[in-house]
Amino acid sequence: MVHASKGEKSGLMENHGENNSTYHRWVISVAKQKPQARVLEVGCGEGFLVQQLASAVAEISGLEPNPDTFSSARDRVIDLPNAHVLPLAFADLQPDPGAFDLIIFMDSIHHMNLAPALAKARIMLRPGGDLLIVGVSANLTFRDRIISGLQFLLPRIGPPPTEAAESLQQIRDIAREIMPGVWVRRVRHHRYLLRWTKPAP
Repeated sequence: MVHASKGEKSGLMENHGENNSTYHRWVISVAKQKPQARVLEVGCGEGFLVQQLASAVAEISGLEPNPDTFSSARDRVIDLPNAHVLPLAFADLQPDPGAFDLIIFMDSIHHMNLAPALAKARIMLRPGGDLLIVGVSANLTFRDRIISGLQFLLPRIGPPPTEAAESLQQIRDIAREIMPGVWVRRVRHHRYLLRWTKPAP
């Protein structure tokens, strides 16, 4: 079973939900434990996290299907020899099984069908590899709406997340079926964090 470390939990409690840079720090802290890692970020946007990870890991690839955003990401990392960006959607990527040590979805997996995306990520990870997700969930239950209403009293930086199809409980249920032992935690403003380490065969 995967658990957050004491320091990881503390940092999330103090900082969660403020903006993507908070979650970038969480991802980078995991990546720094894997300096020889081959890493994939799915939906890398303009490439800010790809750029930051390049100094922490052996190789980092980003996927960005939007042509304009892809161009920005490509230009951002063009001088980094171990970083590159591909103009592909996750569904179009066909790597060998076990190709990556770390796979990251940063505000991107809610644009996909969750169960197939998780199943594909599981296959693409090497044993001992980690899946990290910063995702958004929908307010489908009374509990979700109460928590969401209370969180509107807290400051928000950046636009509200949209387009999520599943509630947090549905996300937990789907993830646990595909990835037993997965760690999922609610954070501010509809967001959640997910971490799973692929066990050895």
